[in-house]
Amino acid sequence: METLRNHTLVYDSDCPMCDLYTKGFINTGMLDTNGRVQYGCARALSAGRQMPVSFNNERARDQIALVDYDNGTVIYGIDSLIRIIGHSFPWVGNILNLRLVKVPLSIFYSFISYNRKVIAPPKVFEKRGACTPAYHTGYRIAYIIVAWLLTSLILANYTPTLYPIVPVSSFYREFVICAGQIIFQMVIVLTMTRVKILHYIGSMITVSLIGALLLLPMMIVTSEITVSPIVSLLWFGVVVTFMLLIHCRRVKMLGISPFATVSWVGYRLIVLWIILG
Repeated sequence: METLRNHTLVYDSDCPMCDLYTKGFINTGMLDTNGRVQYGCARALSAGRQMPVSFNNERARDQIALVDYDNGTVIYGIDSLIRIIGHSFPWVGNILNLRLVKVPLSIFYSFISYNRKVIAPPKVFEKRGACTPAYHTGYRIAYIIVAWLLTSLILANYTPTLYPIVPVSSFYREFVICAGQIIFQMVIVLTMTRVKILHYIGSMITVSLIGALLLLPMMIVTSEITVSPIVSLLWFGVVVTFMLLIHCRRVKMLGISPFATVSWVGYRLIVLWIILG
């Protein structure tokens, strides 16, 4: 595997996902030890390197930038990642550059990049000078819908492990319940700006998705061995408690009234009362 030298990725250090995969490029030798730099430090590079004039600060917030010091050029987003991977594994790079592969990859990259602050938020949301992507309504709504569908699907398949304590549900019912939560919370925060409302709904649906994903281990266990529904219910309670803690943190981070958490819990208690009633 050949190292791509004299190239530097300008990454978002507040993004856990960005930190993980850029560090992976360094640790595996795909980039040299100077192969990445935090966005805020991009103008103060070491080793006498000069940032190309063509470097676009705003674009680098949305799509990770790869600076080529040999040619004084900059590429962004999925092109940056393909350049690095393709240098170490040319045959993989050739596949990734095929239009039928690259176009959906570019869409997926943008889908994650524009939503990364609601998927894995920093301690301070949109702090000054941070590598915060521009707000994109289309990708935010798309993310909410995808997370909504996945959450509903997983929850519908988890309820059989709770039977007969809790009635078996369906995808349609879970879909409607999740939709109700979104609408209910939107009404609660209606006085905020449209952008901030979608920041909150994006964060809230991420909490739901995290909770749903944490149910998967129990679903795998119950598919292999017989487990008491009480155990499944206890695990569900642990997951909900964890979700509550995450929701509280995200509400505080966004500067939203704690009442949003109260209403979030209240809606779920009302739904539970209806289901068990």
